[in-house]
Amino acid sequence: MRIATILLVCTSFFAACESTQKMVSNDSWMFGDFVRSDDHNPIMEPDVKLDFKCPMRQKKLQWAEKNVFNPAAIVRDDRVWLLFRAQDVSGTSRIGLADSRDGFDFQKREEPVLYPDRDAMTQFEWDGGCEDPRIVRRPDGLYIMTYTAYDQHTARLCVASSKDLKRWKSTAW
Repeated sequence: MRIATILLVCTSFFAACESTQKMVSNDSWMFGDFVRSDDHNPIMEPDVKLDFKCPMRQKKLQWAEKNVFNPAAIVRDDRVWLLFRAQDVSGTSRIGLADSRDGFDFQKREEPVLYPDRDAMTQFEWDGGCEDPRIVRRPDGLYIMTYTAYDQHTARLCVASSKDLKRWKSTAW
């Protein structure tokens, strides 16, 4: 199963590289018409009001107190859903979820949706955390997120899946 998954990711990567090379001379693939809005910049900032009980440290902490950055966005039910990396004061990263009707004013969920826990991923995620989400939706409706698991020594690509963007199941390769 792991070899098949790795082959699928590698095949997708090389196909994307080939497609990108073909598109260099043709800009029809570009979205276009984006305008920077200084009135809404930045759209998110660190937030000391967001706290939850960390299963690793066994105490409540402000999980988005230090930084929020590196988001991934997807549209669902006429809303923009943003997965973002947030850090506590110790530098441990967790992935949060926010949503917006207009793409500017986001409401963050109180607790992170993906974070180091006492599970099969602990060895990969503790104590650096879960970082840099990227998301797609499959035709069957399942959301697939790639993210970086970091244990303070090695960064590893990991995959998580969700049916609702709020509850994620991670897989180590």
